Amino acid sequence: MEDSSHVMPIISSKDASLIESVCKRTMYHDLCVSSLRSNPHSAGADVKGLARIMLELFRDKAIDNLVQVKKLQSTATDPVIQRCLEVCSTEYGLANDTYIPVAFGYFESNSMAEAVTNTGWAYDEVETCEDEFGEEHRSSPLTAQNNYAMHISRIAEDIMSILVEKTF
Repeated sequence: MEDSSHVMPIISSKDASLIESVCKRTMYHDLCVSSLRSNPHSAGADVKGLARIMLELFRDKAIDNLVQVKKLQSTATDPVIQRCLEVCSTEYGLANDTYIPVAFGYFESNSMAEAVTNTGWAYDEVETCEDEFGEEHRSSPLTAQNNYAMHISRIAEDIMSILVEKTF
């Protein structure tokens, strides 16, 4: 039986063109394009729909990352790493419980500037998690996950900013 989880959704040339045009205006073009093209909800989506997809992807990644932090906390033996992970748990908790839900609320009410601001604050929480390890002169076990979350966050912010500027 063929694994269908890796099958790219079929999107029209119009959808592909919109994705390309929108992603050109983001900080991480290639990640933006691959993320949106692989999401079946991008077919037929407008700019706001594409922003929603990226915001949802950021939310899902932040939740996944907090789960990973909790797993690492349960096995960490180095007290410094334990403290860093505690900071990460707190920061991801703030992102997941406060900033991302508030961003969604503003997004749904078309208050895009406020949605961008709250998404940026959630980004800051992820960045603080990553930076904590560097400040303690330790290698972060979460670098790849944190960077991915931060990049997705920036893409969501960039697309929502297009809606703020009403330039599309």
